[in-house]
Amino acid sequence: MSEESEKDHVGACKWIEGDDHIEKIRNGEDPFCGEPIVPGSSYCEPHKKRAFAKNQKRAFKQMVMIGEAVCAKMRRDSGYILSMDGIVS
Repeated sequence: MSEESEKDHVGACKWIEGDDHIEKIRNGEDPFCGEPIVPGSSYCEPHKKRAFAKNQKRAFKQMVMIGEAVCAKMRRDSGYILSMDGIVS
């Protein structure tokens, strides 16, 4: 990337647009959104929301998996039937 194009990207959203970003790079085109960023972020407001939503969904799935693993261990250890909904004897 040239020094001039690096300056163009300062303060610009780094979200990669579309599925054809590799083709764009090969053709010397800019694959990034380029809209002004939210201070303290690498993304513009709409893309920051999308990135955060993806991370939130992933974190929730991980919490559910951990909860299920804890329930399974407690079920084995206690003899009670445990689920994410509570204890059933």
